[in-house]
Amino acid sequence: MEGGLASEALLPENSRNRKSSRGIYITDKSLCTDDQDQITLMHLPPANGQTDPITVMELSPATYACPKGLHVVHLTCQGCNSAEEDLKPAEDLLFKHVEQVEPEPTDTRPRVLWSLHLNQMDNTGCDLNEKTPENVVLVAGPGATLDFEHSILEARQVFEKICPGEEFLPKAPNPEDIIFDDGQEAANGDSGFEADVNDEGADQEEGHSQDTDSEVDAGVAEEGSEWS
Repeated sequence: MEGGLASEALLPENSRNRKSSRGIYITDKSLCTDDQDQITLMHLPPANGQTDPITVMELSPATYACPKGLHVVHLTCQGCNSAEEDLKPAEDLLFKHVEQVEPEPTDTRPRVLWSLHLNQMDNTGCDLNEKTPENVVLVAGPGATLDFEHSILEARQVFEKICPGEEFLPKAPNPEDIIFDDGQEAANGDSGFEADVNDEGADQEEGHSQDTDSEVDAGVAEEGSEWS
């Protein structure tokens, strides 16, 4: 089964107007005073007429997302306007202004060294398979949330459509409860191997005993010949 990007003609009308605003920033230091945390996650309240909060996620060099001395910050929210307009309140709160060549000494906010803004179509809350053929299944792309709750729900729905009546993600059995059909044969094989080893050891001990008796007899005979 192959995957690909669907044409907008297959998407329902209500899915084309939803979007998420994202911003990616490389900064010169952490947002927190203690930069020992690998990941920092927080939510900022809505601003400028927005209805959804802005999610802030900062990654430190310990996550291997950037070199030492730098940090990567992701800002995400439900899109209302352009990404620059939606995320500007959070940028003004968290970062120094780029045009500030000589910031105030009391300003301890990190400076943005590089940034990227983008808008993504968000169709996580839409039924994408209204117009699709029976042999085509559409799934949503990334939305404004960070968890995988919608992706798991969508995967369950697709699985039940393709494999009706089958259990979705069955629980793995306890290894101690697994019974192998050839277990008795393996046990018998082990017993036979041990028996062969024991028999071989007994033969070696018997042969060694016979050799010892022969050496003793030879020594007695030699001693008798000397006395005679």
